[in-house]
Amino acid sequence: LTLGGAFLEVACATGLGYVTSKYKFRGGMAIHFVALLVMMIPIYGSMPARYRLIYQLGINDSFAYLITYTGGIGFNYLMAYSFFKSVSWAYAEAGFIDGANDFIIFFRIMLPQALGPLCALFVIQTIGIWNDYQNPLLYLKQMPTLATGLYLYNNEANASGHLELLMAGTMVSIIPILILYFIFNKALLNETVAGGLKG
Repeated sequence: LTLGGAFLEVACATGLGYVTSKYKFRGGMAIHFVALLVMMIPIYGSMPARYRLIYQLGINDSFAYLITYTGGIGFNYLMAYSFFKSVSWAYAEAGFIDGANDFIIFFRIMLPQALGPLCALFVIQTIGIWNDYQNPLLYLKQMPTLATGLYLYNNEANASGHLELLMAGTMVSIIPILILYFIFNKALLNETVAGGLKG
């Protein structure tokens, strides 16, 4: 759930951010406006509709729930949009001159330049999904996550007074996030800007 959801969320947001920032087409600005609008709506305002939709589609308590991470509109989209907006289109023009098509331009020229910001988004999204207990509690009742278990145990530990076990479980839950950070730390801390254009 954590790795698959984070990958789908960042991948969809990256593709949408690239297309809306670099290509002019009818409805492009409408997509950008909807993304801004969605960021303004409180999550609790859309929760009843989301709950009903997931249960009507029958994707609760299954791996099909991962499809809910393919929206691509939100914070990740705005970050990808702003990054690709700042990348010069001259790279793409040079690729077109060499015979590359739009997909090659994206995957071999534009995407490698965005690896640093995308890795940062991936880590942030991973931490968010890893720590999320509310959505699994609502939609994955038969497939509980570690965060859900810690949330439920927190209520029990407060009542029974076994806080030392809760703290131990919390420390264990941090280990995967630390491993992820050590894997991506060079990409996260890399402040160099890819370049190659002159004058």
